[in-house]
Amino acid sequence: MREVISPLAAWDVAAGSAVTLEPGAILYSCRIHRHSHAETETGSEVYVMEFQSSGRRYAAPLCRFQPRTQAVDLVWVEGIPVVEHALACPAGR
Repeated sequence: MREVISPLAAWDVAAGSAVTLEPGAILYSCRIHRHSHAETETGSEVYVMEFQSSGRRYAAPLCRFQPRTQAVDLVWVEGIPVVEHALACPAGR
């Protein structure tokens, strides 16, 4: 799992449109896809990260994906994985 830490421009695979994922979005099922030589000759990036977020499939060039995301630490609560920062209480509460 990864978390978006700065706006990430991506491609919504099902909708066939460009989107921007905002900081805080959780990404999962991340995998790197390498385009063929023929695909890169038509302008495709060599490496693309394919991933899911909120039940939707996305893709983004790996060189854009890496600096705008970070690994997420999970905490297990009663056998259920929970994103660590989701457990923190806001200051003053």
